[in-house]
Amino acid sequence: MRQEIDMTGKSTVRPREIKLQLDRGRTEAISAVAASSIAKESLVAVVGDVRDRILVSGADADSAATRDVVILCAPRSIPSGSIGEVCSWMFVRDVDTSSANVGDPVFLSSTAGGWTLTPPLVPRVVGMVTKVDASTGSVLLAPTFFQGIYGSPSLSDPTLTGTLSAQDGSLLQFLGAGASTGDVISRIGASPSEGLELVVYEETISPAAIETSVVNVPAFSMVLAVQSNVETALTGGGTTDSYGIGTSADPDKYGSSSTLTQNSKSNYIGATPNASSEQIVLTGTSGGAVAGDTALTVGSVRIRVVYYTLSSLDNA
Repeated sequence: MRQEIDMTGKSTVRPREIKLQLDRGRTEAISAVAASSIAKESLVAVVGDVRDRILVSGADADSAATRDVVILCAPRSIPSGSIGEVCSWMFVRDVDTSSANVGDPVFLSSTAGGWTLTPPLVPRVVGMVTKVDASTGSVLLAPTFFQGIYGSPSLSDPTLTGTLSAQDGSLLQFLGAGASTGDVISRIGASPSEGLELVVYEETISPAAIETSVVNVPAFSMVLAVQSNVETALTGGGTTDSYGIGTSADPDKYGSSSTLTQNSKSNYIGATPNASSEQIVLTGTSGGAVAGDTALTVGSVRIRVVYYTLSSLDNA
């Protein structure tokens, strides 16, 4: 390392091995010591310094200590305790990016050192997709540049004290959408087992009958929105020429589509309270209102249900 004195009298320390590596798809190689074993083409967090070099460890989306800090790239593997090079950006090539589009964000993974195209619970954007392909895809990893892009800043502490404000044009997006009974994305209550919950259910269903179960909404619930889209064209027959989302007694209670073709949709918004549990079903219908006489086959329908549900207060 080299120490310099600037015009204000303050000392600055510069890494001894800073050099350009533009020809290798990365830049600003900085000497670092690995606090743990670092794999090739990993994302690393600066966790301290040792022997006048930065100390790095595998960055992990599940740990604030290695997520909410300066994150750099390690183009080569570095054994634990050894000295190696890290840099501010690099390309990672020959990877599967077939599920993305060019420009889509790349997120820090919950696996230390890794990246993912799927946002983790606390997302931090570390790059973008630059080529889409199942085997020869590529991503640009540049964590310091992409911090703050695509809504990357997020609440690292699940407990918020005070007021959370958002500027005009900001977006608060909930990505939870579970199968079975759905994912709780918001709760008003003193514990995880009580209070008012906002639940999102989403699943793609392949019907093989006139009536196919979707989700059982529990007692003391209020259905707010139901949406559907035919992902793959359905096959009916007889009087079955459409489908509805509702109950056995009311097949189109939560909307219907007049056709079975791909991208046929239904949309419902309201506030329907249910004192007892309710089984929502997908029904092959005649004219969208009454059950048809032939089972739906072949295709698939993506369905999303959003509802409030009330869980009793905890015992004293």
